[in-house]
Amino acid sequence: MPRVVVTASPGGHAGYAYAVGVELVRLGVDVLFLVPRGHEVWVRRFSRLGAVREVTLPRRYGEHLLRAVPRLGRAFIEALRAVGGADAVLGTGASLSVPPGVAARLRGRRLAILESMPRFTRPGLANRVLAPLADLVLVHWEEQVSLYPRARRVEAVGPVYEPPRYQPRRGSYILVTTGSVGHRMLLDVAAELGSEEVVLQTGMVDPERYQGRPGVRAFRWSDDIDSWIAGARVVVTHVGMTAAKAALGYGKPTVVAASPHIVIPERDARLYAEKIGAVYLDRLEPGALRRALEEAESNPPRRVPSGARRAAKLVAGLLA
Repeated sequence: MPRVVVTASPGGHAGYAYAVGVELVRLGVDVLFLVPRGHEVWVRRFSRLGAVREVTLPRRYGEHLLRAVPRLGRAFIEALRAVGGADAVLGTGASLSVPPGVAARLRGRRLAILESMPRFTRPGLANRVLAPLADLVLVHWEEQVSLYPRARRVEAVGPVYEPPRYQPRRGSYILVTTGSVGHRMLLDVAAELGSEEVVLQTGMVDPERYQGRPGVRAFRWSDDIDSWIAGARVVVTHVGMTAAKAALGYGKPTVVAASPHIVIPERDARLYAEKIGAVYLDRLEPGALRRALEEAESNPPRRVPSGARRAAKLVAGLLA
């Protein structure tokens, strides 16, 4: 059975890995997922699909490149071992993808990379490093093809997002998700909505900050965030995978909020929100959030199939 190593950094990158991983497994491919050491939530999640190996994350979130140098040696050694028994590597972005991507070429394996959905102006740093080595570059939108003018092969597959796990239902609450890192400004504004019922997924922001406020429930992470999305009235999130899954997969009215943790041009963030049928929120204040919520609920949801299946078929095609 052919084996593909798939990298899964926290956040949207892991979402891409899971979405394509599901389809690779359905195609009869053996998948080994590489996740950063210590991320138990992702270990449990990916274990449902295939083998999981915890590896060194070369560069932590927000860290200067020079501080990552001491971990690079260990990361490359681990990557060489992981890639040794594989036929191909799929890098889904972030620093975790770089050692396995380079290792794939050193060992004569095939390499595919997947760009992030919200990038229209410039590729992500890891993908800029790996693109000259890649046999295949996967992008979500036709507008992203021009990001890789010198790549060997670029394919637009449609928006890649995780498959819905539940039937959507209209609940009474507003769900605010802020990923692994959290987004304190957005959480603070959402907690001030007053009469609304609000559920906050806070990430690295301490949820105790919001406990006890009327109508507010807060938690750091959930192994089953899909259940919360499926039952939400509206979903508010930052620029990332959850926005696409909520809007396109579950057909939920969705607000995409500006975030200091997602370093992309505002033009890209706005275009991403437009592509998935969400409302872009650039001012983090209660009045602006209320207006964005009203606008999102007034727009009919759009349902667009995930591009994960096509992406998986193209990756599997490298193994022929």
